[in-house]
Amino acid sequence: MTPSPRSERDGNELLSDIERVTRKRTSRATSGRKGSGAGEPRRRGKRVAVPLIVRPYQVTEIPGRGLGLIACTSIARRTKIDDCFTWELPRPDIKHVTETVLNGNYFEHPVNAQRGLIAIGHVSLINHDPDPNCEWRMLQVHDRWMIEVWSIRRLTSGEELTFDYGYDPTA
Repeated sequence: MTPSPRSERDGNELLSDIERVTRKRTSRATSGRKGSGAGEPRRRGKRVAVPLIVRPYQVTEIPGRGLGLIACTSIARRTKIDDCFTWELPRPDIKHVTETVLNGNYFEHPVNAQRGLIAIGHVSLINHDPDPNCEWRMLQVHDRWMIEVWSIRRLTSGEELTFDYGYDPTA
């Protein structure tokens, strides 16, 4: 069977593709390890399925705003929506970032004024609104910073997820 273009696929076909790739990765990663001693038989490892994370949003084109995130289901107030890790940049490099389309991905470093953070993941696609429906929180995981997105109020299906960037990005 020839795969159809992604836009014509339904969710089940895409899920099947993801499951097939997951099975290949897990079977290679756990297919067995060499024994530690001479003559010890090679053992086959147990297959472990990687869970599929279902997020309550979808990435879509927002007219006049570029890519953004739209709720694809109702999201309750004070619900964690997503999280992502960040890249740390030295202060001199921040100027280069703010002059590009990555400007909205830039966050002030919570403890080091000489560094900034760039969001890596879908969080970087959340657009600005002075009256936002989401907020972001920083937390440190070992030596890396992570950004979490939480709903401020109940969101309805089809509603765009927004942050207040703390400045007007159109100015």
